Amino acid sequence: MKILLTGGTGFLGKQVLSKLVARDEVTEIIAVTRGRTSHPSTKVRVLQADLTSPAFVNELDSAVDAVIHLAGLYDFSKPYAANYESNVLGTLHLLEALKKFAPTRILFASTYAVGIGSKELKEEKLADLPPREHGYSHTKALAEALLESSPHSCDIYRLGILIGDSKDGVIEKADGPYSFYRLMRRASTTLAAARRLPFPLPANPDAPLPLVAVDEAAELFVQGLLAENSQTRIRHWGAYRTDTIRFDDWIQACTEHLATTGCRLVPTYTKRQESGVLAFAEKITRIPAETVHFASWKAVLHNTKFLARHGEAALTGWSGLREAFLRGGDSA
Repeated sequence: MKILLTGGTGFLGKQVLSKLVARDEVTEIIAVTRGRTSHPSTKVRVLQADLTSPAFVNELDSAVDAVIHLAGLYDFSKPYAANYESNVLGTLHLLEALKKFAPTRILFASTYAVGIGSKELKEEKLADLPPREHGYSHTKALAEALLESSPHSCDIYRLGILIGDSKDGVIEKADGPYSFYRLMRRASTTLAAARRLPFPLPANPDAPLPLVAVDEAAELFVQGLLAENSQTRIRHWGAYRTDTIRFDDWIQACTEHLATTGCRLVPTYTKRQESGVLAFAEKITRIPAETVHFASWKAVLHNTKFLARHGEAALTGWSGLREAFLRGGDSA
């Protein structure tokens, strides 16, 4: 099986690439990258190219059996234009390059964030796009639409919030929930003499945090690749657990852990989320306002189709991830 992999040098991509190399069914991997020029495995052929450049349409020289498309921008501090370039144009150029060959199969790393602003997220085509002000979510939804309108067979995995490895908690980039954790750790340590300290949070205590360990997310793409292809051309998968932890339960677990070496933080929730307030808070805390929006979004998440394909054991719940997350948070 010959695979085209984009985003293979990223946090998720490195794990997917490693797992692909280990599979006997995969005989060749074309890894698109802007940086690396080689890989130790003879299975891997590095293709130095930029997906965001229109010139990419001329880079592919042969057909592949499947594409795993992980490349994209996940950085809430970046403007809409940067998100559009990476998430939309990158996908568009990939599809243009594939037009030279017969339709193939594409497995795409999307996000549950495409549902922000809605009361529920079903495993189907979006009825409405997320608000444009949510640049990451909006552009990932546009990328989904491009794939849906293509002639290819597509598996769209709407991943939950990626966290560190399920066993050792290793995390490369301290964003999302780690941003809150890092701020709490700093406050707890700096003000340890206070013993107890009110900790204001512009969040919804009942907002779900669908945490997904990066190694388990990587395995989903490998198993999805090897699964028997369905006759349904476009398939959406809710790649998260619906029995996920609430924001407040997660905060309480973090504050309990931090209280062993610092003061006990007492979360106090506020509904003040005016753009000016969030912009000011972002400067002080270095937590992007967009992260706060997701900590306030209470929605019903569906994953029935995902469970039917991958099973409940595919993703570990919070109770099994707690120690690994805290270990990763402490080292972030």
